[in-house]
Amino acid sequence: MSNPKTKIKKTKKRSVVKKVKTRNFIIPKLFVSTDTLEAIRTEALNYGQFETGGLLMGEKMKIKGDYSILIKKATGPGANSEHGTHYFKPNNDHYKNELRKELYRNSLIYIGEWHKHPGMFDQPSCTDLETMKAITQDDNTKDVVAVIATTPHPEEKNLTGEVVQTNFYYYQRGMSDFIEVFPEIIDAPKLKSYQKKIKK
Repeated sequence: MSNPKTKIKKTKKRSVVKKVKTRNFIIPKLFVSTDTLEAIRTEALNYGQFETGGLLMGEKMKIKGDYSILIKKATGPGANSEHGTHYFKPNNDHYKNELRKELYRNSLIYIGEWHKHPGMFDQPSCTDLETMKAITQDDNTKDVVAVIATTPHPEEKNLTGEVVQTNFYYYQRGMSDFIEVFPEIIDAPKLKSYQKKIKK
């Protein structure tokens, strides 16, 4: 996971999931669109055993009085991003352009980021946690969602097929660690896309 304003290289030191005290925090209901999951799946498979990732964008709102987060779009890493079997560095200019574009077109905001980990390493790393903490120091971003995608080893594909597992994690400013959350999958309306102006 990376901050669009900074370049951070991940280390593979695993962050152990702990029971985080949440009684002082409002944990949102999480919704994710089928288009978002498909975008993550496609990008993850395109890079084989290399790591990759992208932004998560959507809306934060109250639904029937409950704080809710709707994830409506996942991007790719952008051109000139760097990929390896144990590292990934996105194109931060691409991230910034996507954020500006989707805020203007669809009123979407930054929700968090997703990335693919090698093998079945399905939790955020310690570096991911530190990045979450750094991002939420911004007054405009009190919480973030991280999605970890994993794909089967090439030798397992004969049994599992082209499967991409997605695990969702939530972090809010002040928490000692992230918590795993389980989203509801929704069919959200299609987002507005770029339309080239036709000269008359």
